[in-house]
Amino acid sequence: MTTVILRLARNIGLHRFETAALSDPFDVQMRRRLGWHVCFLDVRCSEDQGTDSEVLDMCFDTCLPLNVDDHDLIPGSQYAVEERTGVTGITFPNMQYESIAVVRAMRKCMDGSRHWATNNRQCKDQWVEVVRNLNRRLWTGYLSPCDPTTSASQLFFGFARIVPKVSL
Repeated sequence: MTTVILRLARNIGLHRFETAALSDPFDVQMRRRLGWHVCFLDVRCSEDQGTDSEVLDMCFDTCLPLNVDDHDLIPGSQYAVEERTGVTGITFPNMQYESIAVVRAMRKCMDGSRHWATNNRQCKDQWVEVVRNLNRRLWTGYLSPCDPTTSASQLFFGFARIVPKVSL
């Protein structure tokens, strides 16, 4: 069923960067959210089935959704939405999407180095840097302004600690 979703998403261009024709910030953000969620489903299904991800191999260049609450997005509005720092309704999905972006970067590195024995050190160094950048983005973009005593924040903190370890 995920393959059907992928084909439908590809047919409506969710895998491509937004064009200037989409001037409605609501539409742009909804397309980003849907596109990245389709990517997330594909990655999880490929892990479950032990197959390669289809989205990771295609030209997927959609930007991550902005870290905003749903009530910040107004259908038909022509005003740009300002991204928030800290926890919003899209924070947890965005953290997952950022981890998928890291997996994509790692796969590109592996694809570019067919001779694993000669490029092992270079690829490993790139992976470490990519995971460091992910960790930095998770903590500075989402978690630094959070109150660590709330249960929701503790969940996000735990996820942010696990993601880089799992990525490696």
